[in-house]
Amino acid sequence: RSAAILGSGGVPPSPAALLAAFRAPWVWLVVALKAASAVLIALTISAGGNVLYAISKPWPVVFATLTTCVVLGNVPSLGFLGGIALSVSGIGLYYAARA
Repeated sequence: RSAAILGSGGVPPSPAALLAAFRAPWVWLVVALKAASAVLIALTISAGGNVLYAISKPWPVVFATLTTCVVLGNVPSLGFLGGIALSVSGIGLYYAARA
């Protein structure tokens, strides 16, 4: 709120203007991605324990980034795609060792 006050020249914005800012589609995209991240973490811990959680910790970031790329129509970098491949192979090696 203080940033909104400073940006408006010291005049506090009206409550309607503040509520309108939080109804923007980008705000709801961030909320949905954070909620999906929380669900992914809970499922990971319940399915495999702490070791699998440590291996798959980057998946919420991968999910959020890929969703954002789809929404914006961008292509992720090769380094990011390489990181996804390493994460997938780490999970595959974890399950191969357990079998």
